[in-house]
Amino acid sequence: MAGEPTALERYDWLAAVLVAALSVALYLPTVRNGYVFDDVVVVQGNPVVVQEQFGEALTTAYWPALEGIIPGAPNWRPLAMLSFVLDRRVPGGVPFIHHAVNALLHGLVVLALFPIARRLAGRGWPALVAIGLFAAHPAHTQVVAPIVGRTDLLAALGTLVALECFLRFRETQEPDTGGRGRTWWLWLGAAAWAVGLGGKESAAPLLLVLPVADRLLLDRRGRELVGRSAMAYLPFVAVAVLYAVARVAVLGGAAWHSASTVDYYTAPQRLLFAGHNAVVSVSLLAAPVRFAHLVTTLPDNAPFTYPDPTGPAALAFAAGGLVIGLGWLALVRRAPRFAFVWLAALLTWLPTSGLIPAAAGVSMRFLFLPSAFAACGVALGAALIGRDRPALGRVASVLLVVGIVMGAGLSVWRARTLRNNGSFYRAIIAEEPGCVAAHHNLGAWYATGRRLNLDKARDHYAEAARIAGETEQGFTARLNLAITYEINSSGKRYGPGAPVRRAEEIYLELIEIAPDQVESYLNLAVLLERRGIPAGALRRYREFLSRAPDHPRRDEVLQRVRALSER
Repeated sequence: MAGEPTALERYDWLAAVLVAALSVALYLPTVRNGYVFDDVVVVQGNPVVVQEQFGEALTTAYWPALEGIIPGAPNWRPLAMLSFVLDRRVPGGVPFIHHAVNALLHGLVVLALFPIARRLAGRGWPALVAIGLFAAHPAHTQVVAPIVGRTDLLAALGTLVALECFLRFRETQEPDTGGRGRTWWLWLGAAAWAVGLGGKESAAPLLLVLPVADRLLLDRRGRELVGRSAMAYLPFVAVAVLYAVARVAVLGGAAWHSASTVDYYTAPQRLLFAGHNAVVSVSLLAAPVRFAHLVTTLPDNAPFTYPDPTGPAALAFAAGGLVIGLGWLALVRRAPRFAFVWLAALLTWLPTSGLIPAAAGVSMRFLFLPSAFAACGVALGAALIGRDRPALGRVASVLLVVGIVMGAGLSVWRARTLRNNGSFYRAIIAEEPGCVAAHHNLGAWYATGRRLNLDKARDHYAEAARIAGETEQGFTARLNLAITYEINSSGKRYGPGAPVRRAEEIYLELIEIAPDQVESYLNLAVLLERRGIPAGALRRYREFLSRAPDHPRRDEVLQRVRALSER
């Protein structure tokens, strides 16, 4: 016979609200932050958001079609975009409101996890430890502090609420009602999941999690899952179909295409990538010591990630990935709740695993929803240890509390490093001095606006060029380095006092080592024209036209050539 519930178990919901409030307070200092990394393109400079275009927020792709941004990026996140637009209508100004909404959503996600944590880890302190671990995990600064993390927050909130509603419905299916249950729980869950999908497509794996919950948490047999009980899945299937139709209507043929180079991996390469990705993802959750994994994923796309392993390292990662991917099988009979949290974490990680043709990688923000189930697993393990071995249980409790406190402190520090692009890229360079993109982008930060510091801009562009060598990234860094020498101390391009002769030297070096870098010809031609050397400018303009006949600026250059020829 079970004992009387403790005071903590009776009032654990009140304690959960307190934890959720503390999780909001943890990120309230971010209201002083500005726009960082993707925020600049998706929110700050996006015409849909800036011009408050409510209709376009629902009917256009998430990424604006800007030069240098992936064309036709196959992402449609209408509710996230709509929320950015609505933020601008709230008194208080942006980005203050953007960040405040993210902090509040984080608290709601923590609270939405609590009823699931009660089921998985246990009532009272195990469930509270689970949501505490989740709330304070430093990896989540990559979701809450950047404004664009709104997509992951909405996806997690919708998924967790939908899962709890589905389980509540199953609990109302009493035998004396013919198994009908209270269907309004189903429709509420389907609506919540629609919100999650509208935030980000990473909510999609819920459709796989539901039958797993039926089997492992509710002990429904296989025949039941394909019989009348399967009718409970229909509202969710209906949402999935409607979402798919709307996604295709907005994105067209790009609806299911990933812009990630994982698309071009062979099957063995994809398996290796997934194994490597799994091991790195688990290590980042267990010891989130690397900050640079805020961003993307594949070595061909970004230098923020680990290189693809080869030789014995590849075999080790493949073996590790296999254990992580199939380890839950050993728990199905003896510990079904453990098996569920393991498998639910894997399923919600699936869109970024590399196993399917979707954007994939080891960014910390991709681990937000999987970490909710992982936190429940850790708390469940600690509860079982405390039940069987009280002494070890006390030690585990102390370690978990220390971990939560340390995680909260690290989260506060990391949120500060995301105050603006300058602090963000400096933090990455402090961790990874050889990061080309960080040096390049920090150079851009110092070369523009109120933070103008041309000496620092040149130092970082030069370092990016040195590290990248004779690669496309290296050439681009050299090109931007040359441009800084066309700017005077007041920030005016071609202004008085600008050391333009050094810019000319760099352009000539680029033309010699990278003759196909057509921007060098164009920039040099404009510079020579500004310096009053029409013959040299005309020569470089013609070289540019011959090497880039389809360049977007061709008509502009032809006009310049005609004007110079008529002099």
